[in-house]
Amino acid sequence: MDVLESLRSLGPFGLLCHVHDHLWRDKSWPLTVRLAAFHEVWALKGHVRRRALAAVIFIFCLLPHGVSAQTVAPVIVEIGAKGTKSFSGSFTVNNPGLTPIIAVIEVPRSMVFTNGKPALKSLEPGVTLDLSQQSAKVGARQSAQFWYTLKCAAKPCAVMVFTTISGPHAANGMSVAIHLPHVIYACEKQKNCRKTVIAGGKP
Repeated sequence: MDVLESLRSLGPFGLLCHVHDHLWRDKSWPLTVRLAAFHEVWALKGHVRRRALAAVIFIFCLLPHGVSAQTVAPVIVEIGAKGTKSFSGSFTVNNPGLTPIIAVIEVPRSMVFTNGKPALKSLEPGVTLDLSQQSAKVGARQSAQFWYTLKCAAKPCAVMVFTTISGPHAANGMSVAIHLPHVIYACEKQKNCRKTVIAGGKP
């Protein structure tokens, strides 16, 4: 089986999953580029870096018209809470496809910035994230909402939550999963929270 036949055997859903997974997990790309790809393309804000944009355009050029992909929305959120109050929010896993999927929430991680560059690490001391559910089966053309409560001993803070989405096996029997992020920027004040966190400033 040549490369073209292998790609066809995956089907539109499998091919999309593989390209998305490669885009996010390719460590040769800086985390800032991978974050920008998801944030700018899926949230439709601003401009994605040229390399990331080319990869996303490549995805949709390969797929037949009308093929839709699973998403997590919103990709990035800025929330505010004064004093010692906790933060509350939610994200939604959308399945516009014709088959059910399984969404599993991975262990959340703290996101820290040094000179504006992000890095992921285990949750920092004093940071907790409580979810309404850890997983869900999402039917065809349906969605599932995940509510959470975030507590940060020191503000501002940033947390990334990955959702692993798996669907039916590809035509060749391969099991496919994609990993989509939800990024939380939490500050005393909601306005310009993301800029505050990235700059390493006070809440």
